[in-house]
Amino acid sequence: MKIIIIPLSVDGYLFNSGSERIRCRWLAPHLKADIYVGSGSLEEYDVIIYQKCYLSKQVKDLSIKYSHKLQIFDVCDPEWLFRPDDFHAMAKRCNFITCSSEDLRKELSEMGYKTYLIPDRLELKYFSGIKKYHQDRPISLTWFGYAGNFDPIVDMIKFIEHNDLPLWVISDKPTGYGKWIKWDEKDWLHDIMRGDIVLNPKVKYKSNNKTITSWALGMPVAHTIEDISRFLSLEERENESKIRIKEVQEKWNISQSSEELLSIINETIKNKS
Repeated sequence: MKIIIIPLSVDGYLFNSGSERIRCRWLAPHLKADIYVGSGSLEEYDVIIYQKCYLSKQVKDLSIKYSHKLQIFDVCDPEWLFRPDDFHAMAKRCNFITCSSEDLRKELSEMGYKTYLIPDRLELKYFSGIKKYHQDRPISLTWFGYAGNFDPIVDMIKFIEHNDLPLWVISDKPTGYGKWIKWDEKDWLHDIMRGDIVLNPKVKYKSNNKTITSWALGMPVAHTIEDISRFLSLEERENESKIRIKEVQEKWNISQSSEELLSIINETIKNKS
């Protein structure tokens, strides 16, 4: 069985998107899958995965031309809210949908689509030798992501300022608050560790990829103001680091996602034959 993943950058998204890294570049080797580079026939492949691809004419044409193949639509955001016609057209052309969060799975299933949850997980060798060493000193905070997703942090700013907690912001462009560091493919993991606590308020539909990324680095993650208060303690930060690194190793290895997806693919092929 030959598998190819068409990454979202083919559809015009940024190449350094977190979801392309996690759900394409890290996943492909474990699936023994190829990654589409923008040209060439797909006839030799049995399975085509459209990783958040559904907008460009090229991708639409491919999904129509190879409708006789097993086609999978991988979804990591509620795209139907923004481009419903294009989204539903692609969803209907594919055999099933995979998604990155339970909120997405539930809503897509309610729409009538066969949908499977394949959580974001990590290529752990990428984190080898990179770990936060917590110290008893005045602490600072970190937030990372696209600048356009900064809004949930605004509700925390009053608390942050009241407690005099500097905030590092690692993003594609300034957010208007905090000490901005431009996101860089080579340095972003080390940049995250400039702070002592990562801020990541929970947002509907979003996966936990920023949380598990931080955990893999030994960084505690604050979803709420109460979490920030707890992690002001050095002991709490150190305990959280130990617990979460162990959890990442046991539950959030990218190989587990490839095993889950291959099981679904094999079952689908078996039922079709």
